[in-house]
Amino acid sequence: MFTKNEKTAITKAMLMVAAADGVLHDGEKAYIGQLMDVLDLEPENARKAGEMDITECMSILSKMSDEKKGSLVIILDEMAKADGIIDDDEIKIMLGVFIGAGINLNS
Repeated sequence: MFTKNEKTAITKAMLMVAAADGVLHDGEKAYIGQLMDVLDLEPENARKAGEMDITECMSILSKMSDEKKGSLVIILDEMAKADGIIDDDEIKIMLGVFIGAGINLNS
């Protein structure tokens, strides 16, 4: 479903949301592990995501289909919920990703 570059960009966005409050909680680690299995992510994706520039990340995400962008919204929403607390910083990062990726939340 997702290309290698899209998987890396999604991983970058996930990690930004997970790290928003400064702590990677157990629930977030578990969710990342689940997504690695479901999306067939390799440890290489995480390494490349850590090195990926935010501009490149947004460029890749913005070129995804609407269906893939819808999946990204769900992935990031679930990531924010994974630790049981949706932090304001997580919301800010998610909104920034949505705007950067050209996702219209009003439709």
